[in-house]
Amino acid sequence: MTAYNFYKRNTNRVCYIGSAGGWTKPSTGFTFANSMKMTQRLISLLKEGVSFTRLKPHGRHHFYDTLLLDILSKKNHLGRSIFEAMFNKRPPQLILAFLEERTTIWQEMSIIWACPKKPFLSALFKRLF
Repeated sequence: MTAYNFYKRNTNRVCYIGSAGGWTKPSTGFTFANSMKMTQRLISLLKEGVSFTRLKPHGRHHFYDTLLLDILSKKNHLGRSIFEAMFNKRPPQLILAFLEERTTIWQEMSIIWACPKKPFLSALFKRLF
């Protein structure tokens, strides 16, 4: 579990794929759906003749992952309560859409709001300041 920006190793002619390319969701290991999406983006880049350096994960989802990893790196025991809160308070279809990064920002806020607030606010403030 890491938020390392694997995509920064891509060059104009070399593109790392799968876990080596950072296609694994940092916070959960959720990989399959993300790999399918990134493959489609890679195909588009190849067709357009554009540099592989443009193949990057979505910013806000990567940020959410980073916040969760910040929490878990200091307080790993909170992982269970965070995931229990998400699945107990929101429909599983919404959670799976979130893990596949297919949600709107409003849906994402709904999921985040279902989680324990103090750890996320603390991680957010540490990241911002």
